[in-house]
Amino acid sequence: GLIWSQAPIAGGTTITESFNKADSDILGPDLTWTEFDNDIDIVSNTARPTLTGGGAARADTDLATDDHYIQASVTMLSTGANRFAGVLGRKNATTTKTYYFYQAGFSNSVAKISKVVSGSETSLATGAFTFVNGTYYLVKGTNNNSSLEIFIDGVSKATVTDTAITGNLRTGIRARHGQTAGDAVVDSFEAGDIVAATAILDASY
Repeated sequence: GLIWSQAPIAGGTTITESFNKADSDILGPDLTWTEFDNDIDIVSNTARPTLTGGGAARADTDLATDDHYIQASVTMLSTGANRFAGVLGRKNATTTKTYYFYQAGFSNSVAKISKVVSGSETSLATGAFTFVNGTYYLVKGTNNNSSLEIFIDGVSKATVTDTAITGNLRTGIRARHGQTAGDAVVDSFEAGDIVAATAILDASY
């Protein structure tokens, strides 16, 4: 009989960043970045915050919609309190600290979704996960309408519904180290639109 299959709708934007460049105070080389919270440098072909409070940066490329995914490989090289690394979505093109944040919490062994609105951060959902220093983990967040979800190494760890932040088309990274500056590590960044699928009629019998 006739077979129904799924085909992607054309469109959408995907951006990637390798961070593969000589040690520098300027992020890159594949995308243009703005550090809107403290400082993040390139160290050993990775992005690393250098200040005690950590740092955050946005990629200065708009995606096509505010329904998008963001992912990066992260690890931690030292112990201490308040250590985390992750990705952010639905950021705009200003210095305003408003976005959704998806993090690997190395200090408290949680995968967490937060919202930050004008600098005020609220935890929305958490899932248990034990992060080991020196091991890389792929942290992925998705903003799909009002549904938010965090994945660690491809496995869903927490979901939540929230409508506070909409319309913003930029994405980025955020991390905070423990005892030693530069020990929170972010690498291999990618973000893209969540493009819906449409059913098509495949005339196969």
